[in-house]
Amino acid sequence: MKLTVSFVTLLAFAAGAYAQQTSNSLLPQPALQELSPAPLPGQAPPNDNPMQEIASDPSDMAHMTAEDYLAMELPPLGVLIDNSRQTAQMQYYNTAIDEAKTDLKTERRNWLKYFRATGNYQYGQMNWLSTLSGSDATDPLPVVPTYQGKEQSYWNVGGVVSIPLNDLFDRRNRVKNKKLAVEAAEQNVERWQDELSLKIIDAYTTVLQNLSMIKTQAEAVTLAIAQYKITEADFMNGKIDAVTLSRQKNIQSATVREYEQTRASLNNALLRLEIMSHTKIITK
Repeated sequence: MKLTVSFVTLLAFAAGAYAQQTSNSLLPQPALQELSPAPLPGQAPPNDNPMQEIASDPSDMAHMTAEDYLAMELPPLGVLIDNSRQTAQMQYYNTAIDEAKTDLKTERRNWLKYFRATGNYQYGQMNWLSTLSGSDATDPLPVVPTYQGKEQSYWNVGGVVSIPLNDLFDRRNRVKNKKLAVEAAEQNVERWQDELSLKIIDAYTTVLQNLSMIKTQAEAVTLAIAQYKITEADFMNGKIDAVTLSRQKNIQSATVREYEQTRASLNNALLRLEIMSHTKIITK
């Protein structure tokens, strides 16, 4: 019987050590540990502009406590939705709208290809040399060369009209198709903006819900760990049995699991909110 009690006691000591190690990562850290360390000589100071990087590093969130989450300033929902218009996907759709509008302008001016203007201009000088001689053999005339020159210019202007009947009667349909392409591009932007807004609202409400729960759950973890230590001491003094100790350990494990699940859900919602809204939220 003594051997059994000693074995259970060893289990209790091991569970207590595990609980102590777990509590160190869950309990709120002292104020001294929350201070940022001073930069070493030659080391660059911390980045004071959090907007240089939109999405936070998940590794930076691993050591955040409940106080860190509660001290975080969450921007208004309207600001996040407005900032989401600067995302790469929205810029892609806006570029598609500009392209569709440019095609529409080109199609409306396509009728100019039916007309062509022609023109020609020439300038030059004409020179010629002639000689005159007599044909009388008894009294021949002297050979007289004659040189003449004249400047002249020539120009003409004209136009050509060529209207294919197929293009002429189908022009209205082509312009209409380009208008529909512009409307479709604009509707894609609105549809994507609506879908993105719904996702931002969902992530925003998830953040608010988890923020309201995380403080209570952190306090519950602290109480569960303290209660387990008391139960462990009572077990060591022989006041309770191993079943009661195991039951209290299960309560502590369940409390810690709920807290970690809330933290995971909160971190996931915050990261999605930063990426979708193109806004820096976590500044730690």
